[in-house]
Amino acid sequence: MVMFYALVRRLNHEFEDEHIDQMAERAREFEPGRTLNLDFLIHDNDKLKEAAAEYVRQMPGAIQEGLRSVIYYALSASPPRSIIFAWAPAYDYELNVWDAPCGITVFYKSRYPADERPTAAEVQASSA
Repeated sequence: MVMFYALVRRLNHEFEDEHIDQMAERAREFEPGRTLNLDFLIHDNDKLKEAAAEYVRQMPGAIQEGLRSVIYYALSASPPRSIIFAWAPAYDYELNVWDAPCGITVFYKSRYPADERPTAAEVQASSA
């Protein structure tokens, strides 16, 4: 969980008004068809980079794509739009986005990173 808060802090730092123009130069990394990858944000902590990459890989595809597209939209806008990220624990995955004139807010809910997640086979077996 500490890792996830560290990642959210890093995202908020990089996507705030003071740094958004620099981030906009990386908009191509979030183009449609690309896989969500936040590794470049973490260049000083290999353990955090590895944990964050694994957490992103565990996100459901629709959530990854939604997050990637919001980031791309914000970075490719003219002028680029700042993004505020927030996270809360939850049983299921959830992504809420608010788009206001002053910026975009992304609120992400998921299980704690260390929580086991049921597989699709387990879910199907339990409903049979």
